[in-house]
Parts: sequence; C-alpha cells; structure tokens
Amino acid sequence: MSSTELSKKHATDCLTALGFLVEQIDEVRDGKRADLRAKKAHEEYVIEAKGRAESQKWLQLRQMVESVGFDTLSRQVRPWNAMSSQIKQAHRQLTETPAPPEAVRLMWVPAIHDDDEFVLNCLFVKLFGVVRLSCIKKMSPTETISTKDCYFYRPGDFRRFRGIDGAVLAGRTSGALCVNPFSPRAGLLRAGALHKYFADEGAVRDPETLDQEGRAFFLGEDFAGSTDRDSWAYIRKRYGILTSPMFDHAFDGRVLLRADPVSPSA
Repeated sequence: MSSTELSKKHATDCLTALGFLVEQIDEVRDGKRADLRAKKAHEEYVIEAKGRAESQKWLQLRQMVESVGFDTLSRQVRPWNAMSSQIKQAHRQLTETPAPPEAVRLMWVPAIHDDDEFVLNCLFVKLFGVVRLSCIKKMSPTETISTKDCYFYRPGDFRRFRGIDGAVLAGRTSGALCVNPFSPRAGLLRAGALHKYFADEGAVRDPETLDQEGRAFFLGEDFAGSTDRDSWAYIRKRYGILTSPMFDHAFDGRVLLRADPVSPSA
C-alpha cells in the first residue's frame, strides 16, 4: 500500500471510529481535489491526507546503528522546505474541492514511525511559526526568567494559507488538532464534534485560546512585522515582556542489543 493510501486509511479509520461517515472524493482531470469527505449530523469536513516519512538524518542514524551497534543524533527542530510545498499543495486541493461554505477543510498528517515526534514538531513549527522565548519583565539580577511559546513569531504557513482551517497531526501513540486562527471558518472548527474530541483529550493547539489563557503569546491580525526585531517590539508593547528566542533541539540515541544464541539442550 502506498504512503498516500496509508494516510487516507489512517484518516478514514480514525474518523469512522468517532462516528463520522467517510467517503472518498473522486479525482478530476481539470482541477485538484482533496482525498476525503467526512460527515456527522450537520457537520461536514473536507480532508486532505498527507503522511510524513522519517527525516533523512533519522534513516542515516538507523543505518549506522545496524552497522556498528550504536549512534546518537542531535537535531534542531527546524522545518525543511519540502514541508511548505506540501502545505501549499494541500491548500490548493482543499480550496478547489466543491463543498458547502460551512464545510471545514483539514489537513490530516499521520507520521506512524519512530521518528514521528521530531517530524511532527517540525511541521508544527512550520504551520504556526512558533518560537519558544525566554521571558523577563525587566532587566534586573533578581528577575525570574520564564519560558513561553510565541505563535507566528516567525512566518507560519497558516497565516499564508487561510483556506486550511486546521490540521490533525498524528503520531504513533498521540495526536493533536491544530486550529488555524486566520481561517474564516476557525469558529466552525472550534464548535464541531472533532474539536470536542481532541479538547476532551487535551490535544487542541489553538493560539487564540492559549493567548487568552495566558499560556502563550500570539501575533495576530494586528501584527504587520516581518522580522524577529518586529516580533520582539510587538511583544514588549502588547504584553510588557522582554524576550529572547530559544533554540529547540532533539537528541536521540540508539543501541542495538543482540540476543545471545541459545544452545540446544543436550
């Protein structure tokens, strides 16, 4: 089964388990179409399923472990260019698929492999332009330093592609529903059954809600900057906080343990 078919099957199985009626959308010659349509009561979702494979460095790590028995890998959590191409393609497929105005349009991104956490974290950063910041209220030797995520501190593809209302990022054992705050249908997504399911699991990532709860910064429609300096100035003016960007890294190590052959009993 191809990666595309596996992604569609993952979305179909999950949505069916939640009580949705899922049907495949036929392809057309003169345009682009999403993969699936899911319905439940009065709700309708258009789904484009796009799986994410392991990163190249992770595959190299596995090869080294198989060769010498162990290896380590340190990587900065930073998206690569192919992710934007995939998001742009999904945006076209979702927006060109005929659907009622109230239909919610979602990317569904499964990464069902042992590099899932890193790959999905990179995609999360790409969608939201999120940066973790160290924060202080004033320059003082006694001031306590805290950390907080800032959404759209840097350019995020959700701001560019507003026809994508949200994305489901699914790993081997967990997942999250990401809400695009710039989508004109964000309110419909928040009011729907799929959002309720993820919210009940504590697995919704919504910059507006996180900002209102004081758990994150959010650079919304009123932010017109384009540089880190612009973001820094906006946060200082709006929140009264001095900040500095941090760098997220992922560290992995693997050891191959081989079982000793068992001698046959005499």
